[in-house]
Amino acid sequence: MDLHHNIGVDVLQACRVNKEVVKFIVQAAHHYHGYIGRTRPAGANFCQGARILAVADAYDSLATDKTYRDAKSHADILAILKEASGSQFDGNIVRALERWVENEGLPFTETLDDTNQAVTPPKGSRPQNAQESSSLGHIFSYLYLLESLYDGFYLVDADMRFVIWNRGAEKLLGHDAYDMLGQAWTSGLLGYATSWGKAWPRATSR
Repeated sequence: MDLHHNIGVDVLQACRVNKEVVKFIVQAAHHYHGYIGRTRPAGANFCQGARILAVADAYDSLATDKTYRDAKSHADILAILKEASGSQFDGNIVRALERWVENEGLPFTETLDDTNQAVTPPKGSRPQNAQESSSLGHIFSYLYLLESLYDGFYLVDADMRFVIWNRGAEKLLGHDAYDMLGQAWTSGLLGYATSWGKAWPRATSR
């Protein structure tokens, strides 16, 4: 699951999704009271969006039938969220959710059948769709291979700007993806050294 999450984040970065949105998704996958990547403390450093997303994602998961358990009731879900408040979740967000449901009621209470009636049936597949699906499949396979083989990696585009900076690179190089994405690569940016321990010389223009 952690591997698939990392690949999903890589794909979002490659698609140039707003960095703030990617940050929400990355932080929401960690416990509120703990560490990100075992190095950076979480808690107060979490974005408000990430705290909300973590609670919303947990609520949605608990309210949905799984192969290993039935969906839980609203009361049971709140009990679980409250028990994990201060450790896995921000207690203020959980209490805000509880107050909101008390005042506004449960949203999205329509059944799946009712929802499907408003969905337009998909049109027939076109050759372009098949080609795009094939390309996406290759991208996922490539990122899966990179995440499986390397502790950390980054990718740059044709302009030598970082487009993917995976979680392993954050741990190894000490720079957050949020700060590195979009930056131009230079030989001295990351402090590379030769096999003899000397600083890698900067590239010179000719």
